[in-house]
Amino acid sequence: MKILLAACNAKYIHSNLAVFNLKACAKEYDSNVVLREYTINQQKDDILKDIYRCHPDVICISCYIWNITFVRELMQDLRKILPDVPFWAGGPEVSYDAEEFLKKNPAFDGVMVGEGEETFLELVKHYMNGSPSLEKTTGLVYCKPDGTIQNNGWRQIMDLSRVPFAYEDLKDFENRIIYYESSRGCPFSCSYCLSSVDKKLRFRDLELVKKELQFFLDHKVPQVKFVDRTFNCKHDHAMTIWQYIKDHDNGITNFHFEISADLLRENELELMSTMRPGLIQLEIGVQSTNPDTIRAIHRTMDFPKLAGIVNRIHSFKNIHQHLDLIAGLPYEDYDSFHRSFNDVYALRPQQLQLGFLKVLKGSHMKEMTEEYGIVHKELEPYEVLGTRWLPYEDILKLKMVESMVELYYNSGQFQNTIACVEPLFEDAFTLYEKLGQFYEKKGYSEISHSRMRRYEILLEFVKEELEEKSAGKSGNQDPEVENPAGKAAEDCRGMETATWEKVADSMDYTIREGNYEKLGVQKKDDAVIFTFEGEKEENCSILFYGKKAEPVCKILVPEEYCRGSVRSVAVTGKLWKNLRYNYEINGKIITDTYATRIIGREKWNDKTRSEKDYFICGGAYPQAFDWENDRQPEIKRQQMVMYKLHVRGFSMEDTSCPRKERGTFRAITDKIPYLKKLGITTIELMPAYEFEEQVIPKKTVLPDYLKWESHGEDLIKPESVQPVEKINYWGYVPGNYFAPKASYSSSADAASEFRELVHTLHENGMECVMEFYFAPGMNQNVIIDALRFWVREYHVDGFHLQGDSLPVTAAAQDLLLSRTKLFYTHFDPILLENVKKYHHLYVYSDEYLYPARKMLNHMEGNLNEFFCQQRKQNSVEGFVNYITNNNGFTLWDLFSYCEKHNLENGEDNCDGNSFNYSSNCGVEGNTRKRYIDNLRKKQVRNALAMEFLAQGVPLVLGGDEFLNSQQGNNNAYCQDNKTGWLNWKKQKKETWLAEFIKNLADFRREHPIIASEHPMELNDYGRKGFPDLSYHGESAWISSIPADRQAAGILYCGEYEKKTDQTPDDYIYIGYNFHSGLSHLALPKLPQNKKWYLLMTTAAENSFLPEKEILEDQHLLAIEGQSINIVIGI
Repeated sequence: MKILLAACNAKYIHSNLAVFNLKACAKEYDSNVVLREYTINQQKDDILKDIYRCHPDVICISCYIWNITFVRELMQDLRKILPDVPFWAGGPEVSYDAEEFLKKNPAFDGVMVGEGEETFLELVKHYMNGSPSLEKTTGLVYCKPDGTIQNNGWRQIMDLSRVPFAYEDLKDFENRIIYYESSRGCPFSCSYCLSSVDKKLRFRDLELVKKELQFFLDHKVPQVKFVDRTFNCKHDHAMTIWQYIKDHDNGITNFHFEISADLLRENELELMSTMRPGLIQLEIGVQSTNPDTIRAIHRTMDFPKLAGIVNRIHSFKNIHQHLDLIAGLPYEDYDSFHRSFNDVYALRPQQLQLGFLKVLKGSHMKEMTEEYGIVHKELEPYEVLGTRWLPYEDILKLKMVESMVELYYNSGQFQNTIACVEPLFEDAFTLYEKLGQFYEKKGYSEISHSRMRRYEILLEFVKEELEEKSAGKSGNQDPEVENPAGKAAEDCRGMETATWEKVADSMDYTIREGNYEKLGVQKKDDAVIFTFEGEKEENCSILFYGKKAEPVCKILVPEEYCRGSVRSVAVTGKLWKNLRYNYEINGKIITDTYATRIIGREKWNDKTRSEKDYFICGGAYPQAFDWENDRQPEIKRQQMVMYKLHVRGFSMEDTSCPRKERGTFRAITDKIPYLKKLGITTIELMPAYEFEEQVIPKKTVLPDYLKWESHGEDLIKPESVQPVEKINYWGYVPGNYFAPKASYSSSADAASEFRELVHTLHENGMECVMEFYFAPGMNQNVIIDALRFWVREYHVDGFHLQGDSLPVTAAAQDLLLSRTKLFYTHFDPILLENVKKYHHLYVYSDEYLYPARKMLNHMEGNLNEFFCQQRKQNSVEGFVNYITNNNGFTLWDLFSYCEKHNLENGEDNCDGNSFNYSSNCGVEGNTRKRYIDNLRKKQVRNALAMEFLAQGVPLVLGGDEFLNSQQGNNNAYCQDNKTGWLNWKKQKKETWLAEFIKNLADFRREHPIIASEHPMELNDYGRKGFPDLSYHGESAWISSIPADRQAAGILYCGEYEKKTDQTPDDYIYIGYNFHSGLSHLALPKLPQNKKWYLLMTTAAENSFLPEKEILEDQHLLAIEGQSINIVIGI
């Protein structure tokens, strides 16, 4: 059996990655699958002969827009000479209308639709083994023997990392372009592109990518062209690859990337500036600079930002840039394209490609042809012939412009000459337009010319233009005369910025009763619906504001629009894009409790807000976000490792972060690889919804008889008291619970930036938990609505609820929140009785903190109490274990200070907890004494080991992984400065600790007995020969721990849990010695000739041994003072 995979490429220099991927996926049938590549420039007779002499039993051929006519004609002839051979087509050109394709092309037996790797493998198995049958093979559309067409539907997309590497042997690729993909799909929805149809973006494993790129580098491949649709859509993915090819540059290989320039970040640009000239080249799709066009094609592009970045890259003088424009897009007429061309040309890219819209089958643009008046060619490439804005006559003119740009600009042969000619014309577009007209007038466009002849034609053209100008025929306007067209355009732009304000001001709106569906503001068809609390007896209005917070108009909401205590009104008019509003209830101005955006606090601690009386109002983020195929990871509690951070404080001192991004959600997004490497699965954000960080002074109005009237002759002057400036840094105050905090965003769109953070976490298999503080007396319905809102709109994975008398039971029973993790100090026992399959309740309190600290610092610690915390577990609710949290000392300060040092808080050191169970190890605060420093570090290791070796979920306070200090401040609620910010300089110095945490997380994950979700029963209920958990002292098998004991061991019987490979876990013995001196603990005898091995001791800085060491004494474990050992029995 011989199965032929065939490709017809546009040029010989091209290769077809798709067919090589198919062959690689069918590697087990490598000898049966033959691959042939041809070009559409070859004679069909030669291809027919080659395929015929191959004697195939099955033929599969890839079809694209550039080869489909060629393939159809080829297959018609091939069918005549190979009548009994099944012919299969695949590729984007036949996937979207496969049934129609088969009806019109009877030479084909079937079509592989969508991604073909797995489908092709099953098709090969069908022809080789007879199984699976065609009927059971997903991804096929084929003709049945009775002439009907069977459509099995599209196959689910596959993990890109499972696609084998296609270039094991490079001998077939000499002198050809290598194509490579590190991702599939596209995050954007451009309506002219087929990538907009399938939004399932996924990435190849970076370690695989590095290995494969090294293969190309080792073989000194001339060029590797990445076919990723938007290579830099995922910052850490792109940055890792760019850093790798720079670090491993062989001086020869060039890498080509298609990117979105306005997504580039500062660290990416800095990296690019250091690259070898020619190492990379960038293809940047601009398509148009007309904002209406960009919106119509569903692109998101900030052209001024893009232009700045392109110019910046141009200044590096080491990177080839290729920019694209597309003619024939909606709302783009000839004059508009003229402007787009000049905008892009001014950036001086090395290549400026003018393309014409191709109306592809399956694209959104195809669906809009009637609305946009688009006519296009019936056959591929389905190129546009005209639109409502661009008639065919104009397209012909643009064709000539394209031709001239290719000849005189993109060829690179006339750079100096064109630079001299350009100033003679009004702009660059006019130069190429007139040059094209000259070619047509002289008949030069009908024949080919040598390079020298084109110089002569250009000279001839310039002479004619100069003669016309000197004769006064050019109509060139005096430069001193005002350009009326330019002035009109500027006037238009000025009008546009005030459009909605003028509409509102002129009362150009209508109102009708709203739908009462949900509180807040929503866009519905032609109206914006405002639904808010307002009783029928109250006077209710909506106030609208302009961009400078100036009042614009006031709309009275009639009492008839009331149900219960809810008012709802639908307002038509141009409100949504620049929505700024408040409510007025009985003369009192109220900001919407349900506002999804708060306007007025965009800048953190903005001192100028006092000038506007700290004005805020509600708004909306109009920008939609594409979640693609986002799913919450739903990490089981046995695998969770939490990390708590303050969004602002996390990155304000991180010099590796671009200054604009410090203190923002984006900075956290950039740190996800770091957190993931650390072993973190779940990040907890301190309040990241809108809250008032400034302490707004209360207004006091005194009666007249108490007011001071100053007179010049007064000897006594009123005392001027300057209030102490404080800031609500943490955010534990009543907030605007439906809006992400705008000052935590590096862009104007905080909603999208927060969603991108959550989306990236989910892509990395990580979770986002938000901390919410609700004040006493808060409407409990609002609380539930807020939680549901963040799950629905922002896909958050959990909530840590702070406050008293909260509707925790209602939240736990809410169906939408039933798979959302809830963290609280306690839960109603009724919840433990009526449980759902997914356990989502977590007790989050200081219950673990105090017993652990007491033992660590020798402060009346009780080992029995501590061991109860180590095995604390519940089959329904989980427990979060931490020794430090934001409300208290950092981990380093816990062993550096006996007393709190909170004077900087301005409360005479009276704030903060006075009972910390902390120790300074001999010196209060910083010290140069090496032995104290070493002891403190050992205590840090002990504390972390205790957390990670407990059954509950360990939580790391942000910064503890590199010994961050608050200089003894245990209540940094108002410290928006270096005291409250993480000191990332220490991270480079204390890398050993991050490695220690990573090893602890790995050990916990690899040994499920440690984090078992089942409460330990301390008996052999499973008849394994050992209890599930047992205690051991100087003698083995002790039943209880005396109150004065400071050292003991816990043995976990691994037989009660299975590893990921379904084999029983190992025997794990944890030895705890809280004495200052050496202790010995008994080791029980292991079954089945197993031996005890030392794996970790906190006594050493490099606590985890490179290789486990067998214990010389298999009966007694010696543990150094104030240390913890892990011993494993295998």
